[in-house]
Amino acid sequence: MGVLPDQMPAFKEAMDTLGIMPRETALLMTCSLGFALTGKHLTVEDLAISKEYQGALSREMAQEEFGRNTFRPDKRTHSSRQVEQKISSFISQGRPQELRSYLASIPTFRAGTLTKSYLRHTKDLLIVEATLASRAAIEGGLAEDEALGLSDAYIGRCESMQDVSEIADLGWHMLLDYAERVERLKIGNDPSPLARDVADYVHAHIFKPIQTQEVADALSVSRGFLSTQFKRECGISLSAYIRREKVEEAKRLLKNTDQPLLAISIYLGFCSQSHFSTVFKKATGITPNGWRKRYA
Repeated sequence: MGVLPDQMPAFKEAMDTLGIMPRETALLMTCSLGFALTGKHLTVEDLAISKEYQGALSREMAQEEFGRNTFRPDKRTHSSRQVEQKISSFISQGRPQELRSYLASIPTFRAGTLTKSYLRHTKDLLIVEATLASRAAIEGGLAEDEALGLSDAYIGRCESMQDVSEIADLGWHMLLDYAERVERLKIGNDPSPLARDVADYVHAHIFKPIQTQEVADALSVSRGFLSTQFKRECGISLSAYIRREKVEEAKRLLKNTDQPLLAISIYLGFCSQSHFSTVFKKATGITPNGWRKRYA
């Protein structure tokens, strides 16, 4: 016996009334509910799953939840929030190669019809992009004076142009320029293919626990060689780099979403919320909640 289709709304409504309860209580209630619905006796042991599987399941559920609720494009007249956040993310994380691929994969980044003149509109769009890029670069560690000075330089050059296609090309170059400057801050002025590969791997797997050996295996090098070479080139240990990038991603999530700390900690592969909070505070000098209240 199960819940009939016409009974499902009432069943869901009843389930929604259940409050938060201890895990053991929830399991016992599940056993009772299972017996009521199917006539089959279940024990708590029948429902138990390993801690390892629980962790993997929690991360999978968190990622699915973020996929549904995080960074949805809004319906503003002048731009897509999703595109803005993607571009900002690539710049603040110093990922020019991925930014280049992303820009090539989307339609021309537009901000809606701001004026009747298409030339004026294109110039206004570059100003919007410059503001977006400078803010993201500052978040990524670029000095504020440098970021704002660069913005002024690009805007000044744009205002002297009369060709729409040249302005669009300038905007493309400007976004990549910001991302490249942040990249140099993070992994050196002349990053080797190895350093770039490490950065790409870390960003692609930012949502899971990352071990040095795992990165070494993925890049087909020894752990010792990877650790030594990365530290020599980038001036920071690989483990410290991974923690730093996770904290940077956490800042972005704290600022741009209303996801709770537990969900963010699971999403980023921390073993617990307390561990996430400890790492975050050590890196920033402030708790995640404190950072969200100050900057979100």
